[in-house]
Order: sequence, then structure tokens, then C-alpha cells
Amino acid sequence: MKVVQNVHQSRRPAPFARGVVPPSSPRTTILNLRRRRLRRGRFPRFTPFGSAASAACSGGRPLESEVMLEKDRISYFYDGDVGNVYFGPNHPMKPHRLCMTHHLVLSYDLHKKMEIYRPHKAYPTELAQFHSADYVEFLHRITPDTQHLYASELTRFNLGEDCPVFDDLFEFCQIYAGGTLDAARRLNHKLCDIAINWAGGLHHAKKCEASGFCYINDLVLGILELLKYHARVLYIDIDVHHGDGVEEAFYFTDRVMTVSFHKYGDLFFPGTGDIKDIGDREGKYYAINIPLKDGIDDNSFTRLFKTIIAKVVETYLPGAIVLQCGG
Repeated sequence: MKVVQNVHQSRRPAPFARGVVPPSSPRTTILNLRRRRLRRGRFPRFTPFGSAASAACSGGRPLESEVMLEKDRISYFYDGDVGNVYFGPNHPMKPHRLCMTHHLVLSYDLHKKMEIYRPHKAYPTELAQFHSADYVEFLHRITPDTQHLYASELTRFNLGEDCPVFDDLFEFCQIYAGGTLDAARRLNHKLCDIAINWAGGLHHAKKCEASGFCYINDLVLGILELLKYHARVLYIDIDVHHGDGVEEAFYFTDRVMTVSFHKYGDLFFPGTGDIKDIGDREGKYYAINIPLKDGIDDNSFTRLFKTIIAKVVETYLPGAIVLQCGG
């Protein structure tokens, strides 16, 4: 995931305004915030937030720093421990791919164009800014050896086949969520223009339950952090699955616009994201869904994406953009 910074000057006060979901309410990888104003009608250049991205403004420890070769200041967050967890045999979620991605970054010398940080592990109180305290506490407590004692809680919090309990589950959540939070804070303090956290972007997690391999919704946490400094945040999701957790979190506010490009129909998970779902109350028309069928090619997708996002940015004038790049 990634965050985009200061694409436009805010036209509304930054503190939580009417209709916004406060950190403690029910229901991110980070953003690439542009310092320069976008020219009218011109499509902005985005940088990948991978699955999620975050920068460390308070607690991130620099691992390596190189002279920036580009005008954009890029912060990249990575902790090698995030790739050590194992969801179980035959499970499609393979965090080891994060280590492979990092090795590609190093092999192509991309690290020389970025500042690399190890994110802090998010504290339970930080996770509870969006998630319910009892759900966070349960994730902290549960282990593969003790899960048989909590049958009712496993059902209540939707842990099971898709979202299994595995060793170091909570630490895994702390690492990827900490990366996104650090990224948002670094952007807020204008210490970078683009922040990347490939470990994040777990967009299906809900306030009180896991869903679709996602336990903690780092995207929502990152957006809430960005809303402390930005009047409007744009969330863009290009995962093949609908970004339901993020849309649900901000469905009733106009301070976050969600735009999701995803496969839809034929009982495809999660089954949400109809073109008719546009937000409600003060958030009406601030949720945009682009449901797609099998067979769309690269050129068609790119043309669709550029046309829609250029108009969204021009009209909504976000202060920051969060991009979820799939997994």
C-alpha cells in the first residue's frame, strides 16, 4: 500500500469533522502524497504502496539511507520478521513473498532511491483506534496451542479456515500495522512524499472480526492517522477483491472517498462492491465501485483507471491518497 502526500491544500479544517468515523468507531498501503499541485485535468503519478506502506516518524529505526536521486522523497518500510509466519499447509496467503519482494528491491538497487526503515510494532492501544478492544485482546491472547479452549470466541471473531490461528499471529499484525501507521505519520510531518509498506493493505478486516486472510485493517488505521492532518483522504484499491473493510469503515463520511476496482459477480469473494453502492448519509456519493468481469485486458483497465481517478482527484481534491495494490 502507499500514501500520496499533499496533492492539494486543504479547504476544510483538518480535525475530525462531521460525519467522520472517529478512531474508536466501528470499522490501509500507504499514501504517496504529492508536494506539487496537480495540473488541472492531468493524471497524477502514483507510487506503489505495495500491499501497505508506512513511514516511521516516531519509533522507526533507519536501516539504510542513500542520497535521493529523484525529487520525491520516498520512505520504505520493511521488517524481515514479517515473512517468517506460516498460515498453514495449502493456505494461499504466503507472507514469505514479502521477503522475496524485498530481495527484488535490493537486486534492482531500488533501495538506493529510498530511505529504508524498520517499523515499530503497533501497540494494542493503536490497533484499538479502530478495532474493538476485546477483539484486539483476543488476537493478543490466542495461540495454536490454546485455540481449542476458545471455540465460541473463534466463531465470534471469524477465525478459522480462511483466517487461521498460527504462531506469532499478533506480532505479525503488529508489524504490518506499525508500518502503515509509521508511514502515515511520516507523511503527516512532511518527512517524505511517498511511503511504501508492502506488508500492509489487509483491507478485509472489520472492526470486530477477521476476514479474507486479514486480521487488523492497517489501511483504516493509516487513514485515521492521515485525517488528523488532512481534511480529505482518497483511498484507491486495485486488488482483485473488493476493498470492503475500508469502504465499510468510511461509508458514512465525506472526509474519505473510497474507489475500488475489483472482480464482481459469480459469488466471487467478498460479494460486495456493486456499482450501486455509493455511500450513505453524509458519505453518499463518496464511495465509488468499479465492478469488473473476467476478461478485461491491461489497456482497458489502464484507460478506465486513468479516466476515473483523474476526475476523482480533480473534483475531490484530496490532501493524501492511499493506494492498495493487491497481494
